[in-house]
Amino acid sequence: MVINISKSRANSTVLSMLLCCSFSANALAQCRVSYPVVLTHHWGMKPLCASAPDEECDRLVPGKYCQEWRWDEVGQDLDCMSWRVPHDELDLPPRNYNVVNQSLQRDVSGYYRYFSQDIVQRLSEQCDNQVFIADNPAFSSSLVRAQSLRHTVLQALESSNADKVIIIGMSQGSQDARMLTQLAVDSGQLIIPDDSSAVSRSDDENRMASKIAALVTVVGENEGSWSASVFLNTMYAQRYLVRDFSWSNYESNLLWQFGKNKVMAGLWKNERGEYVLSEMYLKAQTEADIYQHFLASNLVLTKKYMTGEAYSWVSWEQSWDELQAAAGLSGEHWNIVLPTLQEGPNAISYYSYAAEVHGWNKDWGQSRFVANLVTLLEGKHDGYATVRSQSLQGHGQHVKTMSGLSKGSGYHHMFFSGRNDALYGPKEENREPDLYRGSSADFYQQIMTNLVHAGF
Repeated sequence: MVINISKSRANSTVLSMLLCCSFSANALAQCRVSYPVVLTHHWGMKPLCASAPDEECDRLVPGKYCQEWRWDEVGQDLDCMSWRVPHDELDLPPRNYNVVNQSLQRDVSGYYRYFSQDIVQRLSEQCDNQVFIADNPAFSSSLVRAQSLRHTVLQALESSNADKVIIIGMSQGSQDARMLTQLAVDSGQLIIPDDSSAVSRSDDENRMASKIAALVTVVGENEGSWSASVFLNTMYAQRYLVRDFSWSNYESNLLWQFGKNKVMAGLWKNERGEYVLSEMYLKAQTEADIYQHFLASNLVLTKKYMTGEAYSWVSWEQSWDELQAAAGLSGEHWNIVLPTLQEGPNAISYYSYAAEVHGWNKDWGQSRFVANLVTLLEGKHDGYATVRSQSLQGHGQHVKTMSGLSKGSGYHHMFFSGRNDALYGPKEENREPDLYRGSSADFYQQIMTNLVHAGF
């Protein structure tokens, strides 16, 4: 068994009856698939705690991330003085070192891991799968991230001597994985068909699609993320505050100036201390370059980019061409770059899982008003994308929408990272019944069990 989390360690249909079976004692023995598993993660990074000591962090952040507790001045309670990832989780991405290029370094020890140790150990040690975890560039477009993901898939194939992998993409990881299918195996370049006859070559050996047995999307923004549109809408609203507003003018962009340090913390640095984007993009990045990638990372998650049609309530559609130019992207949308006609004929089995929120939890740190407004305008969602957007129904098989009992909170988007089950999932009495049980690790185990029953 190989788990890619340490320097020293190295088309069938899912039957609906699977969703009704009772959980059995030998379930762990039923979750070992026939291919190595590649996990690919969500957009961005989040600090464990922005400022410590902080009473809210003490209450909400899992205690294992605190490196030093100290009594407050009046001796009433303990405050955390330093939030850091435990030593035995440092090799989980985002990593301080780059697996492909060891000369690239950064310090992200104070950030949540992309997939929790509980999830990885459940899939690898208990289910006995070979697990590899991508460490895609944070705050980057799906193409840039897919090219980084390619390295992880090729490493999984080489290490396991397998001919294909199973990819599980969470959130933007879903788009990264779907984009990956159209990259050339030997170069990592995107292969775009110039006419419909090229569809017949979609399963060509030089496409990464030929290396993927099944692709599972978990809370993927497959038709766009409303949260990305809200962010760009907020950024666009600055035109009322900033004279001569321009999408490309990062120097006067208030939101960028407020949050750029958090973005830059996730970037790699070369031997000269210069920022670079990834092992695929070693050119030194200026602030203008980094801002452009950040803008692109939001744009490619919008409904406008994914489907060609914006949400009815966005206000920046009138400046879409200017926005795309500032983000350094072509005038093409996702459905042109990666049309259904191109994905459909390949030999990959596609499955999707979604989630929805019932009652909003203020501790999630997002606007309850905006969340309720999106529910009114667009329907049920998980805090980032609508349930409809998360489903691949019509393109693959939609297996399950995690919702739990309606009287509970439901399942927030970030539950599926394993970051904090108690915060992002419903209370025990309101959880999803039967198969999927309580924890995020239970959920990923069930994905494996479903795949085994589907013939993988």
